[in-house]
Amino acid sequence: MHGIGGYSENPCPLARLRLGPPPPKTPPPPPDLPIGAPEVIRHYKAEFTKRDYQGAGEVSVRELQELMLATTGRAMNEAGIKTLIQKIDQDGSGSVNFTEFLEGCF
Repeated sequence: MHGIGGYSENPCPLARLRLGPPPPKTPPPPPDLPIGAPEVIRHYKAEFTKRDYQGAGEVSVRELQELMLATTGRAMNEAGIKTLIQKIDQDGSGSVNFTEFLEGCF
């Protein structure tokens, strides 16, 4: 049996397995809310938590890249993200926690 493009489908059930619960749906806040509105902060926190893949309370370059796209709609390259981290990483850890992220946003 052939799948898309004539390639055979992967017979291994693990290849089709989705691990974990589906990500929660967090609708973006209405665009007319003030920047620091509680709804905006809750939205940012939900997006931050989704991308904190290690569960460490902080995000690295790749995760921050995804987070910026999700919260601001801006796609940033790796060099831009590294520069952003240098500017908002207050504790010098090389990653960004939620407080640093929020302070960098506002």
